[in-house]
Amino acid sequence: MPASGLNNPNISNPTTNTPVNTTYYVTIKSVDANGDTCLQRDSVKVNILNTLQINANDSVYVCKDSVRLSVPIINGQTIIWSTSNTFTPVIGTSANITVSQTVPVQKYFVKVILNGCEAIDSVIVFYNDSIPTVSLSSPKRFCSDSVFAYAFADYYTSVEWYNSRDLSQLVGTNLTLQITQPQGSRWYYFKAYYNRCFVTDSIELENVSLKYTKQNSAVCIGKTATLNLNVQTPLQYDVIWYVNSDTFETNNISTLTVTPFVTQTVLFSVQNIFGCKADDSLVLTVNPVPAVDAAADKTIIYRGEQVQLTATQNQGYQYNWSPSVLLSNSGIFNPTSSPVQNTLYKVIVTDANQCVNEDTVSVKVLDYECNSEQIFIPNAFTPNGDGINDVFKVRSNILKFMHLEIYNRWGNKVFETDDINKSWDGSYKGQTEQEESYGYFFTGECFQGEKITLKGNVTLLK
Repeated sequence: MPASGLNNPNISNPTTNTPVNTTYYVTIKSVDANGDTCLQRDSVKVNILNTLQINANDSVYVCKDSVRLSVPIINGQTIIWSTSNTFTPVIGTSANITVSQTVPVQKYFVKVILNGCEAIDSVIVFYNDSIPTVSLSSPKRFCSDSVFAYAFADYYTSVEWYNSRDLSQLVGTNLTLQITQPQGSRWYYFKAYYNRCFVTDSIELENVSLKYTKQNSAVCIGKTATLNLNVQTPLQYDVIWYVNSDTFETNNISTLTVTPFVTQTVLFSVQNIFGCKADDSLVLTVNPVPAVDAAADKTIIYRGEQVQLTATQNQGYQYNWSPSVLLSNSGIFNPTSSPVQNTLYKVIVTDANQCVNEDTVSVKVLDYECNSEQIFIPNAFTPNGDGINDVFKVRSNILKFMHLEIYNRWGNKVFETDDINKSWDGSYKGQTEQEESYGYFFTGECFQGEKITLKGNVTLLK
C-alpha cells in the first residue's frame, strides 16, 4: 500500500511510475505447519530524482580549427565524452573539451551521470580543413551612380555581397558586384562559402559624381540673366562658362550673371577635384523689347477739349498709361483724356515675354474765351465746283456742340445741322439756290460749358 502507481499490487515484484517520492508497504501472509496464519510486514521508500537532460547541439560546423565541444552540467554530475556509443575510448571527462578532427564528419557521444541516473546525447561535427582565400578589388571612386567591385577567391561553393555590416541586406551573388549607389561613400561586405565554412571581407566604394540641373534661360535685351546649374557634389568643383565670346570661371559657385546681346548657345564645363567632368550647353534667349509708339489725335487743344491717345496695338501687350487720374482707362491702348494744362503722357507696355518698353506723347493746352472771335462764319461762298470756297461751313476749335440753321428770303429753312464738320453746298431740295443773301442762326456750347448765339447773313455767289 498504497496501490497507486503500481502495475500490480498482488505480486512480489511490481513496478511503479509514481511521479513523487512515495513509501510503499508490503504485507506477506503465510500458513505454518500447525495451520496457523502468520503475517509479516515491511516497507520501501521510492525517491524520485530529477530527470537528467543534456542540451547539446545536434550538429556543429568547424572550419580549419580545433573542435570545441561543450555541454552545461551541475554539481555532482559526472560527464564522459567518446567517439563511440559504447563510450570506449573515453576522450574527455569535463563539460568543455577540445579535440583535433581530421575526418570530414565525426559523431561524438556524451553521457551525464547523477545518483545512478544517466542521460546520453550526441553531436555531429562537420569539419573542413581549409577555407577560401579572398581579395577584393575596385577603382573605389566613381564618376557615376553605377559602382562596381571584383572579388577573387581560390575556391568556393557560393558567394554573397551585402551592403550592411550585419549581413542582413543581400545585394549580389556573383564575384562581380555592380550596383547603383547615391553620392558619397558606402561599405560593402563579401562572403565566400566553401561547403558550410565561409570567410568575409569588405571594401569601401565612393560615388564622387557630378550632378547638375541646367535650365534654358530667357532675358529681355539690355537686362541681366542669371544662369544656374544647381551643381550637386560633396566635393570642390569649378565651372567654366563661354558666354558672349567671353570665358568665365567660378569656383564652388553654380550661378553666373551676364548681360547677353543676342540669343546664343552657352557652353559650360563642370569638373570636381577628382576629375569627374561634364561638358554641356544651354540656350540663352534674348527677347527684343516690344515696339511701342504713343500718339494723340491732337497735340494742341483748348482747355476742356478731349484728346484721343493711342499706343501701338497688340493683343499680347499689357498697357499702363500715366497720369492715370486724367485718363478714361489707363490699361487700354487707346484711352481718352481732357487735360486742363500741358500734360506729358507716358505709356508702358509689357509683352508676353515680360519685356518692357515705353513711349511718351505731350499735349499742349491753350486757354481761350468763349466768344465770336473764336468762331469763324464766312459771309460769302461760291458753290461753282472750282474747289475754292465751294461750301458754307462754321469753323472753330472751342466748340463741344453746335446747331446751325439757314433760311432764304422767304423764310424757308434750306439747311440745318448739328455737326460742326458738315457744310452747306448751296442747294435746297436738290437744286442750287440763286445768287442772293441768306440768313443763318447759330448756337454753340464751348468746351468749358459756356454757350454762345450768333446770327447773320451769307451771300451765295456763282
